[in-house]
Amino acid sequence: EFFLRKNTSLISISPWLTKICKKYKYNSLWSRPNPIDEKKYFLNFKKKFFFRKKLTSFTKKDKIILFIASFMPQKNHRFLINVLKFLPDNYKLILGGPHQSKSEQREFKKILNLIKKKKFKKRVQIIDGFVSNFNEYLWASDVMAFPVSKDEGFGTPVVESQACGVPVVSNKIKNLTEHYIINGQGGY
Repeated sequence: EFFLRKNTSLISISPWLTKICKKYKYNSLWSRPNPIDEKKYFLNFKKKFFFRKKLTSFTKKDKIILFIASFMPQKNHRFLINVLKFLPDNYKLILGGPHQSKSEQREFKKILNLIKKKKFKKRVQIIDGFVSNFNEYLWASDVMAFPVSKDEGFGTPVVESQACGVPVVSNKIKNLTEHYIINGQGGY
């Protein structure tokens, strides 16, 4: 009833969410991508190693993979830790995000234990809590990973990363990655 009012509009931020909205009755539907702050997310290649030194213990020779998301199982942080064993030692991983709920706290502990078990303490940096300077971490990184294992509403970090010139490596997420990641253009 609320969505049928003349002065009410649904705003969908992705094709996937638009499909969901179309299953319900509504008066008006506006579909557009989630905007990003272009004053914060932009190309900044010249300062890559400045931010790398400021934010990490990693070197110019290292290849940094970044993933910032709440520590929930469906975000798939553990997958990235397991991938490290297949990569050369100069590949490093930065994981960050909040873990406020009990299930997120359990997942966070599992991640810390996995890092310890795999002996990746020198290869994985953990940022504990909300990351307000995500753009700086992007500028310091070589690739942004997006290993989300389930549906995602939009994946704003994908577009923010691309705006910073950092390619995104993602699994296929129906109605999302096919719209924002073209192999070889903005990621894989």
